[in-house]
Amino acid sequence: MIKKLESELARSSKMKCGICGLKGAALGCLFKSCRKSYHLPCARGVSGCRWDEGEFVMLCPTHSSKRLPCERSNSKNKKAAQLQQPSSETVLGDSNSPFPMEMNELWTSLCPTSEWVICGSALSDQDKEILDQFEYHSGVTTTNNWSSNVTHVLANTNEDGACGRTRKVLLAILAGKWVVNVNWLSACLEAKKPVPEEPYEIRSDVHGAIDGPRIGRLRAMQKAPSLFSGLIFYFIGHPLTFKVELDELIAAAGGSILGKADLSSTSLIVYNKEVPKGCNEDAVDEVFSKREAEALDLATTFGCRVVP
Repeated sequence: MIKKLESELARSSKMKCGICGLKGAALGCLFKSCRKSYHLPCARGVSGCRWDEGEFVMLCPTHSSKRLPCERSNSKNKKAAQLQQPSSETVLGDSNSPFPMEMNELWTSLCPTSEWVICGSALSDQDKEILDQFEYHSGVTTTNNWSSNVTHVLANTNEDGACGRTRKVLLAILAGKWVVNVNWLSACLEAKKPVPEEPYEIRSDVHGAIDGPRIGRLRAMQKAPSLFSGLIFYFIGHPLTFKVELDELIAAAGGSILGKADLSSTSLIVYNKEVPKGCNEDAVDEVFSKREAEALDLATTFGCRVVP
């Protein structure tokens, strides 16, 4: 315990507080990819911070919409209580349901659901109801937050069966996890046992990319190098609004990010193609051309490649 405390003190001594700017900021946001650190008294004075006093963790104002551990626990208990209450509005006991089950009927056969962790992505209310039923009957673990132990991402799809490129979907593809639609859960519930995922694996996204989840799984099964393995990125000017998420995806794909001082001929220079807020539509092309020119000038100096 003492060694752990000493290492934490050494780490925090180098970190600056996001409020006062002084070093020794040991308190970080619970959201893993957030880089903000605070002194405890400074964070207490920040409007919008949310706290879990029992677990000694907090969420910064930027990520205050995320769930705290105490909320996840309360939500799960509430959900279980709701599912166990007989109600004419409850689909679980509804004879008109496509997969009717008796209340408190659990899957008793040996199956891998105890090892599954299912994470929802942009689910509709109806999708969430089906996931609740699946969790209740199978005993599977569900979560709202991505982590390395997630085994399946359950993604919302449009009428063509395509999903959005959400952070969770992309991280699942990079990690070689299953990305499936809600029909897989319905099929399991109807069969009252797990059914193969392949027929329900999402085949395309809304931007037209094909077979991303399957390719990601095969890459992981074959222990192939990560997608960005060996690639080094430098972001030039004009910060992206989703830079934190992009950093997370690059790291998950095996890439790395460096500063201008570390540029070399093997680096990839990335410039921002987001439309600036309040930018006149007629000026958009000019803005993009200027950003591209800045990136190309820097690339010429170091012999790098440029990507938007």
